[in-house]
Amino acid sequence: MHVRIATPSWDEPTGNARTAGRWQALLTGLGHVVSVGEQDDSTTELLIAIHARKSATAVASFRSEFPNRPIVLLLSGTDLYGDLHQDPIMTRSLEAADRLIVLHERGGEDVPPQFRERVRWIPQSVLPPTEIPARPHDHVRVAVVSNLRDVKDPLLTLEALSYLPESSTIHVVHVGQPLDPVLEERARRASQSQPRYTYLGPTSLEDALRHIGSAHVLSLTSKLEGGANVVSEAIVLGTPVICTEIAGSVGMLGPDYEGYYPVGDARALAERLHRAESDPSYYERLSRACAENREQYTPAFEREKWRLLLGEFERD
Repeated sequence: MHVRIATPSWDEPTGNARTAGRWQALLTGLGHVVSVGEQDDSTTELLIAIHARKSATAVASFRSEFPNRPIVLLLSGTDLYGDLHQDPIMTRSLEAADRLIVLHERGGEDVPPQFRERVRWIPQSVLPPTEIPARPHDHVRVAVVSNLRDVKDPLLTLEALSYLPESSTIHVVHVGQPLDPVLEERARRASQSQPRYTYLGPTSLEDALRHIGSAHVLSLTSKLEGGANVVSEAIVLGTPVICTEIAGSVGMLGPDYEGYYPVGDARALAERLHRAESDPSYYERLSRACAENREQYTPAFEREKWRLLLGEFERD
């Protein structure tokens, strides 16, 4: 099958582009011919679109030109937890799509009822790097892997440092694209003045995975997520997660996970981080809960989910 993946910012180092690249490799491995980005769709037999609003033009154009060819639409966090139920542009994308992908098991609950039978859950898999540095023994390393943009609330972990006791050995290492100049300036200034915080700027996927794997804890501070890549990466790499209590993360880690805190609450984040640092039984419970979900974020699991989904079109 000839497949095109349409995604916003497909040629930039974003989460959407990473997802598109991984899917391209995975579907190619299943025997399909896959392209990413803009192209002539005359030979495209299946369109996979990432983001209901940002890929709305691609979805509408493909449906208009090829009314009988299937469309698969990935619903991002800003789709699911933005204006999905009110935005007419997104509604038209949902109407045009034959299948809707969500990245966590509970994602279908947030889709308008009339479209829920089209929903399929496909988790984002992770292939660990061959080598991961050892975790430090003289301090607790907290990884933040987050681009600098408002929806990620990327400097909340920095703010939480002021609520830690002086005895804490926590040090935050932050990597991510500087997409907001104001946030970038704050991060770089803090990196020079705050001894517990280091902002390293953008990095490769491999290096980001090494940062996660060599940390004791991953801190995820997003205001909304559809099912963050970085959570699945931490799960596979054996790094427990402290994160905001948002639907996308609860859908991945479960409602009873003990590492949540309210969105935007730096004091509560500091409390969770210090508890992970000082309470071995709490840290072990977080680690064990993450490990229980590891199998569903393997490439083999994701590949099988895609094989089953594409098989639906073959049967149709």
